[in-house]
Amino acid sequence: MAASLRDGLAAMFVMTGTAHFIGLRATMIAMVPPGFPAPATLVSITGALELLGALGLLGKRTMPWAGLGLFLLLLAVFPANVHAARAGISTSPGDSLLPRTLIQLVFLAATLTIPIEHWRSRRRTSTRATYGVDGDFRRVSAGTQLTIVVLVWLGLIALTVTALALDWIVVAVLAGVVTLWLLFAIATYAYTTRAGKFRVWSELLTGLRLHGDEELLDLGCGRGAVLLAAARLLPQGHATGIDRWQADQTGNSADATHRNARREGVADRVRLFTGDIRSLPFDDDSFDVIVSSLVIHNIHDADDRRAAIDESVRVLRPGGRLLIADLAHTDDYLARLQHHGLTAGRRNLGPRMWWTGPWGPTHLVTATS
Repeated sequence: MAASLRDGLAAMFVMTGTAHFIGLRATMIAMVPPGFPAPATLVSITGALELLGALGLLGKRTMPWAGLGLFLLLLAVFPANVHAARAGISTSPGDSLLPRTLIQLVFLAATLTIPIEHWRSRRRTSTRATYGVDGDFRRVSAGTQLTIVVLVWLGLIALTVTALALDWIVVAVLAGVVTLWLLFAIATYAYTTRAGKFRVWSELLTGLRLHGDEELLDLGCGRGAVLLAAARLLPQGHATGIDRWQADQTGNSADATHRNARREGVADRVRLFTGDIRSLPFDDDSFDVIVSSLVIHNIHDADDRRAAIDESVRVLRPGGRLLIADLAHTDDYLARLQHHGLTAGRRNLGPRMWWTGPWGPTHLVTATS
C-alpha cells in the first residue's frame, strides 16, 4: 500500500508540477491571490518544488522528507485554491470551494502518510530499544487517535484559510488560534513522550549518585524507559520492574521490555514481574530505591492509590529513596508519605514533561525513609 501510494503521489505531482509550466500556466498565475508578489515566479517555484518532491518520493532516503515537504507545500498553496474558487477560476469540473477543500484534505493526508509509514516501518525493523508512546489506548488505538487529531488539525487549517479568503475575520482568528494551540499541544506531547521524559529521568537518576550495587524497583515499568536507564547505573545491582502490561503505552508487554533490556545490554541485571503495585510480591525492606513514572494516577480509586504508596513504603529499606513522577494526585502522595514518617517534597518537573502544555505538568514527589 505504501509503495502504491508513493508511486501514485509521484505521478500526480509530476502532472501538476508540469502544469505550472505547460498547458495551465496562465490559469495557475491567475490563481495566485492578490497581494502576493511576482505571481509568475511563485508559480514557477511551486511547480519546480512539486517536480522535485515527486522525484524525492521515489528515493528511499529522500521519500519521507519529500512527503513532508509536499505536505507543507500543499498547505502553503491552499490560499490559491480558495482564491480560485471565489474568483470562478476553474481547472476542472466541480471547482467550487467545498470540493477543492475536501480534495486538498485528502492530498494532505496522503502526503503525510508517507513519512509516518516510513518512520513506523523503521521502528519495526530497528535493532535499537523502542519505548513506545504514552497514552490511554485501551478503547481507541494510538493510530486511530493520531488520525483523528491530524484530521481535526487539517480541518482547522482549511477553516482558517477559507475564513480569511471570505473575510470572516472573527472566524479566521478563532480558528487560527485553535489551530496554533493544537499544533503546540501535539508538539509538546510528542516531545515529552519521545525525548523530554528520558532527559528528565536521566538527570534524576544521575542525581541519586548510586554506588552501582543497589536494588531498585520501578512501579509500573512499562517498556522500560526508566527501568533500563537505572539498570545502566547498576553494574553490580539489580533493576526490578513490575507492571500489569495494560494499554497505557503503545506495545506495552513484558516481551517488549525484555527485548529492550537485551538491546540496551542490561538484561543480566533486570528482573520483571507481572503484578499489582497495590499488593507487591516482595518482602519488607527489599529495595534501596523505588521509582515510578506516570503510573499511579491510572488507579482511579483514592484508597487504592494510597495502598500503592503504602506498599512502596513497606518494601523500601531504611535510608532508601523514592521518586514518583505523575500527572495528578501528587499532593496526596506527598501527604501519605509524610504520614508514614518519610522526609518528602514535591516539585514541578518543568516544560520537558509537559503533556500538551503548561496546563498538563508533571510533578515529582521525592522521599527518604
